[in-house]
Amino acid sequence: MGVWKDGVQSWNAVKIFGTPNKNNPLPYKKWSGWKHEPDTPKNQIKDCKIKWKYDRPELLQRLRDIKDNLKYLPKGQKSTIDPDKIREEFTWLQYRHLREVFKHPLEESFQIKKVPNYKWEYPHCEPLWVPRLDQKAKWAPFMDHPEQLED
Repeated sequence: MGVWKDGVQSWNAVKIFGTPNKNNPLPYKKWSGWKHEPDTPKNQIKDCKIKWKYDRPELLQRLRDIKDNLKYLPKGQKSTIDPDKIREEFTWLQYRHLREVFKHPLEESFQIKKVPNYKWEYPHCEPLWVPRLDQKAKWAPFMDHPEQLED
């Protein structure tokens, strides 16, 4: 089982608007809400947080605030941010966040835990022979490029 270490997340641990997100329980014994997840081995708990610091943490906080305002609003609440006006800033902040994470070795930002005796539970996902709705159109033949009109 793999997850980002605490501190890499580009969302706020507590929503700006509404109820808190479901955090991973501290002190990092569990990394998710999966009921079969084993506890983190004691020798790994001290390594569940990133050891590097963002060079400009205010930019990460701005990304988190924008995401909360666009994605994590309570039902019925309107965003105070116009997505069209901040699209370029949001894209840049996401790109910068990833560049910051990936300039460090992966083991400094990502953690892995072995799940003993893991057995795939079927049906965990849809069968491979059932096409997803978003993939049905990919089997349609491509239209020929329309001929260019001459001036």
